[in-house]
Amino acid sequence: MIKAKAFEKWMDTSGLVSDPEFGKLTDLLSKLPVVDTGSSGGLIFASETMVYATADEQYLRLTYQVRTPKTPIGMKYTYYFGQA
Repeated sequence: MIKAKAFEKWMDTSGLVSDPEFGKLTDLLSKLPVVDTGSSGGLIFASETMVYATADEQYLRLTYQVRTPKTPIGMKYTYYFGQA
């Protein structure tokens, strides 16, 4: 399993889910167990949150926006990553 140090460059960062860095982050996170999930919705945007556990027992949170049926075409979706 991966230690928290591998995620240092992304700690307390945000950006667009279309950024290449988001893809790199989620690829690395996919190797960790998910310990909690959550979602919240609105008319225009909804958000998903996942909490991951690292090998050194640190908890990391990724929150990102997702499309809803009422999201206008062309909207940009953001994410935030940091400690849980």
